[in-house]
Amino acid sequence: AGFDFAVVEECSVFDECGAFTDVYGDAVIDIEYSDELPRSFDEMCADDDAPSSMVLRDRDLVTPSDDGYVFETCDR
Repeated sequence: AGFDFAVVEECSVFDECGAFTDVYGDAVIDIEYSDELPRSFDEMCADDDAPSSMVLRDRDLVTPSDDGYVFETCDR
């Protein structure tokens, strides 16, 4: 594809993760947002097509001291 890695957003929400991992393998970083989850983040992480690096964030990307702060990663 001409790139060494891919940074994608909401590939799980839109059922597109497999398309990226098929090309880039483990070199995919996916950002999912807490306001659009179709299922629990743990279920999304367990999906066979899920990239090995998946991050859950709040859409406004606020800091840890702000209300609404969300930051999780998949335990793999």
